[in-house]
Amino acid sequence: MANQEGIHIGKIIENTMREQGRTNKWLAERICVCPPAISKIYKKKSIDADQILLISRALSVDLFRYYSDLLHLSDISK
Repeated sequence: MANQEGIHIGKIIENTMREQGRTNKWLAERICVCPPAISKIYKKKSIDADQILLISRALSVDLFRYYSDLLHLSDISK
């Protein structure tokens, strides 16, 4: 879900949930939000890092890697 403007983390989470066969209720219980909040997360291009961490742990997947993959360390050191 990366493009020139960055990534859409909500779509990545939604796809990961679908791949794992998880429900919104399942994730909501694990990150302590109501199930409708999960649908809202899917629509967000970016979300808070703390929430990404919670979701990463719940899904046992490193969602931060999508951001890391966009980094070009040579560009940062200039």
